[in-house]
Amino acid sequence: MKRFIFFALFAIFTIVHVQALDEQTLYRDNVVIALDVSGSMDDDMHGSTRMRIAQDALKTVASQLSATTQVGLYAFGGKNNSGWYYPLGPFDQRKLERAIERARPGGATPLGAALKQCGNALLEQRQQQLGYGTYRLLVVTDGEASDAALMERIIPQILARGITFDAIGLDMSGDHSLATKVHNYRRAEDKKSLTQAIAASFAEVGGDDQGTSDEWFADLAGLESGIADAAITAYAQSGNHPISSNPQNHAASSQGDQLGQTPSTGSSTKNDGFALPWWAFIAIVIVIIAIKNVLGKINK
Repeated sequence: MKRFIFFALFAIFTIVHVQALDEQTLYRDNVVIALDVSGSMDDDMHGSTRMRIAQDALKTVASQLSATTQVGLYAFGGKNNSGWYYPLGPFDQRKLERAIERARPGGATPLGAALKQCGNALLEQRQQQLGYGTYRLLVVTDGEASDAALMERIIPQILARGITFDAIGLDMSGDHSLATKVHNYRRAEDKKSLTQAIAASFAEVGGDDQGTSDEWFADLAGLESGIADAAITAYAQSGNHPISSNPQNHAASSQGDQLGQTPSTGSSTKNDGFALPWWAFIAIVIVIIAIKNVLGKINK
């Protein structure tokens, strides 16, 4: 009997301990930065260049990030300088700083294509985290998109999938067209204001409140009507399937499609329908072995 009690207590300890580890893994904040590296980012700005000021501001904020935040850095510009400089994953300050320093201006401003890449990376991560955690996209740009038509199609899909969308207009004479299309828009005229704008976006990462449909629709109220209407239409059709894909190709058999049905505005979301985790099977096996030992002694 003593052995049975020991095994039972051990099983309970295993369940509680491993469940805590799993929750730490699942409850992670995720932020992807889409950085403009088009040719205009090489223009002069207060004795420096827009690119250098953006790099310095990003590195300053990076030095203050929580180690539990997952970060991604995607650069969009010419063919030779676009892509993932730091794929979305665990935060490593030194690696992120080196990635930021790699940025070199050149080319057009394919913002629409960048939004698609960044949005899909966040959706893939959300599927891996079973819907837990927060998901935010931050765009830092100094000009309008060279693929505006694509951008207009992508934005509603990002909003409909519950990704919080922030944008910063850098050294622009007026507001960027994103100003009325995103959750939070900020202007930056120098290094200090850019650093503050980036820090403000990161400061909003996290939160324990669970998003609801009512909250999501309330957030849309501040957006221009065309974007809001398109987001509502996309919301009615979307799950966690990739942006610009056909929802019918991602049937309910995919666990990810069950996520994001109630888009949040950056708050934690939760899916209660996933299968029994691996640690539970281990605990069950331990209890069965303990019971067999007790029954064996009784039969003797």
